[in-house]
Amino acid sequence: MGSMADAGIDVLMVTQASSESSITVVVPENQGKKALGALQSTFELELSRSNVNSISLTDVPMAIVAIVGEGMAMNSGVSASFMSALAKANVNIRVIAQGSSERQVAVVVEGKDVSRALRSAHMAFTLSQTMLSVVILGGTGKLGSALIRQLNAQRDSLAKNLNFGVCVNAIASSSKMILGKNGACLATSRAGDMLEADDAQDLDMEALTAALEADVNPHRVIIDCTNSESVADHYEEWMSKGVNVISPGRKAGAGSLERYNAIREAQRANAVEWQYESSVGSALPILTTLQAVRQAVEQDFTENDIKEDLAGYDAALKIVILARELGLNISVEDVEVESLLPEELRNKEYTGTKEEVNAAILEDLKSLDEPMMERWKEAKSDDRLLRYKFVIDVPNGKCKCSLEAVDNSDTLYRLRNNENLVAFETSRYTTSPLIVKGAAAGPELSAAGMFADLLRLGRAFSTFQT
Repeated sequence: MGSMADAGIDVLMVTQASSESSITVVVPENQGKKALGALQSTFELELSRSNVNSISLTDVPMAIVAIVGEGMAMNSGVSASFMSALAKANVNIRVIAQGSSERQVAVVVEGKDVSRALRSAHMAFTLSQTMLSVVILGGTGKLGSALIRQLNAQRDSLAKNLNFGVCVNAIASSSKMILGKNGACLATSRAGDMLEADDAQDLDMEALTAALEADVNPHRVIIDCTNSESVADHYEEWMSKGVNVISPGRKAGAGSLERYNAIREAQRANAVEWQYESSVGSALPILTTLQAVRQAVEQDFTENDIKEDLAGYDAALKIVILARELGLNISVEDVEVESLLPEELRNKEYTGTKEEVNAAILEDLKSLDEPMMERWKEAKSDDRLLRYKFVIDVPNGKCKCSLEAVDNSDTLYRLRNNENLVAFETSRYTTSPLIVKGAAAGPELSAAGMFADLLRLGRAFSTFQT
């Protein structure tokens, strides 16, 4: 320190490793080279004899963020709250120092992270309201539109009752996007109009990712309403940048196992959340007759391609998501699936608008009325009902979904209309399974599941406030 003082260097922070093998000195940026020269001159002999291995100056711009308060000495957990807030904001700490009075804790972070670090500290100690920066992909579709309606309806309640706000600063459709200038909140009630306006940009995932990275808000969330493979390919990159992801689609959760594991690793490494409960909660109606299929299509209970429902593919995706949560490394190809469609209909190509394609499929499905009615009558004669049922056999690593005739002792027997049911049979729930049951189909209910995921994130971020 004597050489620094002789050279007129202002020493801002000093830390030493417990092993006494290194010392870090923090000085003003404009004095960095002068400080380096002073130290190299002072330790010239030690450097030549390798008693001191090296003296270096980082070329990365750095900044100091400090919390100061009289009450810090009397309250435990203040430093933990500070460090946790920075970790959740994906801010890497390079140096830590605490005053002997216990009334100050200072950290050194990269200059590019200083705004995010400050905002996370302010939110952690309730100097400002917890705010979530939200990007909505697929914002003009049925699911995205339903979510935006729910956000608009609950915005005031979130601020008043849960003390966090939601700032939607980017919305995208399948071809256009609009970004809030410098991260400003968008008027979500006008999402459709804004995306059709002349100033809307062509959808550019790289530009969108750059805007996310530049956002200084520590709590950033992408809500993906697209169920797109190409969008799911970005999850790992977004999480590596500290962005949380909510995805009701099943492409990421049940797609490539390699991609799934990479996303999970990025999630763990960067302390972010991947919420996708709504990807399983949406129910599949039991489509056994042409009338049931037509009603499901009219009420938006089916997938965009209704053949995915009838072929069992969508159910298989949900099974894969649940099975992976249970520790099974499986892909959709590993699921034994009974399709309700004969092979010629599964492989048939349809052209035209969505309405024209659905109409053509419904017309072809008339050929299935008679055989399906026979299965229904056979089940009815034995006081059974037809249910499309999936089973995940964890001990044997087997998964299957099929149309089965169940009797009144089966939990699926009493399902109605658009209800969904999952029964958990475990070592603790043997004689009577743990049952989750309820209506779970259509865009409004799926959007409600996504909204619940967003609430969980908001509450989790708020827990760092003291």
